[in-house]
Amino acid sequence: MNSKTQLIQYFKQFPNTQLVEHFLKLLRYSFEHLSLKEDANNLLCSIHTNSNALYIQLNNIPILIHKVRDRKHYIEFLCFQKDREQLSNLQNFQPSKQKIGKELGGMARFQLSSYSLTNQALIQLWFSAVQAIDKAPKKKNNNRMANNPWIYRAAMDLFVHNDLLKEIESKDKYLSIIPKAIHQLLQQETVQEVQKATDFWFQKAQVILEKFRAIDLPLEVYEDFWADYQNFEGRYDAFVTQAKDQALYADLALLLGQLVAYIDEKATAKQSWNEYKDKRCLATTGIRQNLWVQQLLQYKQAGNNLAAITTPTIKNALLFLLHPETHSPILSLSHQRQIANHLLDSTYQASSFSLQLVSYFNKFELSAASFNNYTYLIKLLLYAPSVQDLWKYTEEDIYYDEVLHQQVAEPTNGYKIASNTRFPLNQILYGPPGTGKTFESIRRAIAIVENKHWTVIQQMDANTIQKRIEAHLNTGQVVFTTFHQAMSYEDFVEGIKPMVVNDQIHYSIQDGMLKKMVQHALQEPDKLFVLIIDELNRGNVANIFGELITLLEEDKRLQALNALKVQLPYSKKLFALPPNLYLIATMNTTDRSIEQLDMALRRRFSFIEMLPDSILLSEDIEGVNIRLMHQVINKRIALLLDKHHLLGHSYFMPIGSLDDLQQVFKTQIIPLLLEYFYGDLGKIGLVLGKDFLIAQKVEYKHFADFDYEGMDRSWDKPIYEINEFPLPKETYLNIYK
Repeated sequence: MNSKTQLIQYFKQFPNTQLVEHFLKLLRYSFEHLSLKEDANNLLCSIHTNSNALYIQLNNIPILIHKVRDRKHYIEFLCFQKDREQLSNLQNFQPSKQKIGKELGGMARFQLSSYSLTNQALIQLWFSAVQAIDKAPKKKNNNRMANNPWIYRAAMDLFVHNDLLKEIESKDKYLSIIPKAIHQLLQQETVQEVQKATDFWFQKAQVILEKFRAIDLPLEVYEDFWADYQNFEGRYDAFVTQAKDQALYADLALLLGQLVAYIDEKATAKQSWNEYKDKRCLATTGIRQNLWVQQLLQYKQAGNNLAAITTPTIKNALLFLLHPETHSPILSLSHQRQIANHLLDSTYQASSFSLQLVSYFNKFELSAASFNNYTYLIKLLLYAPSVQDLWKYTEEDIYYDEVLHQQVAEPTNGYKIASNTRFPLNQILYGPPGTGKTFESIRRAIAIVENKHWTVIQQMDANTIQKRIEAHLNTGQVVFTTFHQAMSYEDFVEGIKPMVVNDQIHYSIQDGMLKKMVQHALQEPDKLFVLIIDELNRGNVANIFGELITLLEEDKRLQALNALKVQLPYSKKLFALPPNLYLIATMNTTDRSIEQLDMALRRRFSFIEMLPDSILLSEDIEGVNIRLMHQVINKRIALLLDKHHLLGHSYFMPIGSLDDLQQVFKTQIIPLLLEYFYGDLGKIGLVLGKDFLIAQKVEYKHFADFDYEGMDRSWDKPIYEINEFPLPKETYLNIYK
């Protein structure tokens, strides 16, 4: 079997064309930079496949491996062991067990343990390793015929990707796969039971829903229900037990819990309230009990009006139980949309989705004894592995250096957590000015509240970031503040403020920004919230946080193992931090070093250092290499001071012309260096060069007639001044030349 056949047949098993194209682009990247041609004799290129892995080798060393486990895709890259420390998220990369030749000792292979396949930083490290193979001594059997031309053509022409694309998008492909999937599905005992059942498969849930709908209580009872439930901090089963035999809403509370237990796999007290022996449920929704309770109470308050339910998944669940013959049990809107777009080949419309779905599957002669179970049979089929791959793609855009398989966060203890971000609850971004700490904090906040993988956020441009953060600021999921010397505990947590009413001064307790945000997070436990604190070290942190510093720890958060509450000094109320509230702070190390921070604060935050990144700067602005100039300046500053006083790259990023460069140096770089060196122009000369300074000698004769110890009559000393701008182009070239 030649390599073309191997490649196509291997990737046919996993019809994700974006992944195939991405994999081949990586190969093309390496071939182009190694000058590897179809008839080259400098490298032995080969391919090896088995049922769940594809290996591309250079000189018998695997450089690129694609693996599939549980229908999830992974890619392994060859990297230098020493380069691993350059990777930003080390926890995502694990040493491979695959051994590498002795001649390239000190190397290791890393695979991403998350579902994202790669990023630009990793590609660069991978290519360094590939180049090392190219430079290594060649074996004698590396002749012209040894190089495999099919791999080269696959990478350069993308013919494998194109062939797969045609086949996967073909209706014949679907028509050949789905009958086989139906046949396999009908061999399963559980599916046969659904197919043969004469009653609705979720009859018990339907009965509970009708009883729930039949309850009619005054509006104030529903309000009492919700208010009383808040005291149980998400423990719905305990709330139902307490309500039994003493509350007007006792029956309502039990029925609500039973209803959710028939719908959601993760429902509270499912084992007790779900009376099916097999504990069957509609879906794993990822919605926690608090939101179920809130939405179903709104439904009752509105007189069983579905329009009162704002969570689509919950609304779809009720629609299916009420009308199983005309509504789909596929509760996720995103899944409905993907099925419509990728399988039904139509524009998604919620009102006609179920009808389109039934119409599509009628051609496959799928049958059920009860038509009420027909749509559920379709759901079982759609989530069969062989069919699911036809429609289930990522919801994010596919970027050149990112293919992402998102997973929904599983909330715990009633609160949502971020599953894809891997961010700590409390983090501080620290570094010199101009390194993008504030912008980075905003990007991290977006990743958290939208529960998206960090590498997806990294691909967004500045305009997109700005629109996203404005939206989250408007909803209150993100709050941005800047600490300053006048900031106090009363501003941040709570305090007593005077108010003039009828010419009389009254004092009232007013909530600070943190307390308001905590209340918001407690009211919406299914959402994630981020408080961004810019310039953290400009305020008196210990005074501003007060006793709340203890509550910052992850295990001290509400409902955690060692959950802790403190009594606030003014309101005397108990206060705790919920686990769905994240804190991101920034601090300039030129103002205050980490070592000077309060020790209690330091051990409760994770610290992420942000240093200047010259790679982001241009190499040619009207003949001036901005990147090299930035690197040279920072090397000199580090020698005279330390890394905490380096110049950030953001000072130089807006530069697009020589005039821009002049303005940046005049208004930003020179003033900053004057501050760094306390006006010592001589040290500025050591950093930038003599062209930036004008030197004048001051002789002793300029002083009054006085003998001063340490100075004699022959004394003279240069005095420096900053040269006048604009400066010649050569002045900037001489910084690094």
